[in-house]
Amino acid sequence: MSCANQSIGNFTGQKGQRYVLVVDSLTDGSELDEANPHIRVVSLDRFYELSLVIGGLLRLTCIGLALIGVALGPFLWPGGIEHNNNNDP
Repeated sequence: MSCANQSIGNFTGQKGQRYVLVVDSLTDGSELDEANPHIRVVSLDRFYELSLVIGGLLRLTCIGLALIGVALGPFLWPGGIEHNNNNDP
């Protein structure tokens, strides 16, 4: 069984409220019958929000570490910045 997903909209709901989804079809959709299409409405929970926050923090951490590496790289790399400012003759 294969599944194709497409998000066509979203809304912000309130806990405990009931909502009605009204779908207007411009055609009868009979050409889709073979695929047996369904409409799925999902609720994004706090775990999803937490994973977004953690992902954002990890992204910032990685960017920070990369910038530190770029800044310190010439001093730590062999032969960089005149071989670590070694002025021996």
